[in-house]
Amino acid sequence: MNEIKRFRDGSYDYFSILPESVVLHILSFLPFKDIARTSVLSKIWKHIWINCPNIDLLIHDYRFASSIVPHVYLGHAGQALCQCLNRKACIQRFRLYISAKSTIKDASVLKYLDSAVDIIFSALFEKNVSELAVEMHFAQAVRFSIPEKVVVAHCLKVLEVVGCNLEERVACIDLPNLQKLKIHKC
Repeated sequence: MNEIKRFRDGSYDYFSILPESVVLHILSFLPFKDIARTSVLSKIWKHIWINCPNIDLLIHDYRFASSIVPHVYLGHAGQALCQCLNRKACIQRFRLYISAKSTIKDASVLKYLDSAVDIIFSALFEKNVSELAVEMHFAQAVRFSIPEKVVVAHCLKVLEVVGCNLEERVACIDLPNLQKLKIHKC
């Protein structure tokens, strides 16, 4: 049994003796960015946050300099995310939120975004993600198209799509395990 650590102020560290499954369950209620921040606490915490089954990737264009556009950032984030996904046993929930109303005003830019998102989705479906939420906000005339692999992913139990279109070439939708579907502003 692990020994309970005592801090200088006299308080005890009961959290560190909890089983990893309990810690992961507790962390699942926190925003992903806060979970990632725990990795600096210790070597044990670095291991724990990597095993957290929920990931949120939030991209807002107001955080970018005028020379950096979200699809370039997403390409780099996607590569890092795929490396992270390779180390995870499974992914329960993944949320991709992109708000780029001021930086993506032309639909031709979306082809770069499509390839970055496609790589991420492929990695997610290899890990049998069960909940997928995709929310994208661009200039009025620009819409991201959800790739066909999303609507035929047998692992999905929850699918939420906001501000996207289905690809025109999607012939059928085959989501046999789907329990919840949310489509908004599509």
